[in-house]
Amino acid sequence: MNLITFLEFCTLTEFLTKRSSALSKSLFNFTLKMSNLKKMYSLNPIGHAETPFSEKFGIPRQASLLDNIDSAIILKAEVHSLDSLDGLSPGDLLWVISYFHLSKSHGSKVKAPRLGGNKKVGVFATRSPSRPNPIGLSLVRIKAIEFEKKKCRILTTGLDLVNRTPILDIKPYLAYSDFGKSQSPQWVQENDFEKPKKIEYAPLFLSKLDGLVKLELEQLLNLLDVVFLEDPRPAYQRESERTYFSSFYRWNIAWKIKENIVYILDITELK
Repeated sequence: MNLITFLEFCTLTEFLTKRSSALSKSLFNFTLKMSNLKKMYSLNPIGHAETPFSEKFGIPRQASLLDNIDSAIILKAEVHSLDSLDGLSPGDLLWVISYFHLSKSHGSKVKAPRLGGNKKVGVFATRSPSRPNPIGLSLVRIKAIEFEKKKCRILTTGLDLVNRTPILDIKPYLAYSDFGKSQSPQWVQENDFEKPKKIEYAPLFLSKLDGLVKLELEQLLNLLDVVFLEDPRPAYQRESERTYFSSFYRWNIAWKIKENIVYILDITELK
């Protein structure tokens, strides 16, 4: 091999080495990015919700409809302390981030109740619990904060969650930044439905209320007003007069709606 050929060989080798290094680096970066996309992130709940709702059916679809219904956030002993809640006071509003543990599946489109339950819209245009990451967001008001030994309860109103739903985080509502212009998706504005006008209680239901203490009775009747005057039936069943059953607190309630009047038919204790 003469000198010129040797120099050409060295130049070619150096070029290929650099290209190989650049290619390897590029592949490494690509793999790293793909790895990041596939990475799973673990979140530990800070506590759970304590509400009157033992099932999803019957929960008002937005937290603001539960302004006068008592609920609570129970914080885990390892995350709560006087320090962690310093700065929060009764009357403050809180954003509650929760995990919809009862949601089982999702798609790119979901059936929106306001559209009759048969038409679909994009999942990210709804507040459906059936989402790629089933995370909920509720705005609640603090009534009180109670510490008892290793237990902390944030008493609230407006918590629209199934009892014992995991709570991932709480954050304060900031009026100067969180209040935006009133603008809902167009499909929400264009589709509304007539709500029931009143509630009537059947004699059978009324005859079984004697055993309830006054406070429990007031809480139950107040909750029934809030839930049923919003018509919790699936939109595609609003023409039906079938009898439904809903569970609140420790009670199972039989009810139906006919000609925009809610009829509370019966009450039995949950087993």
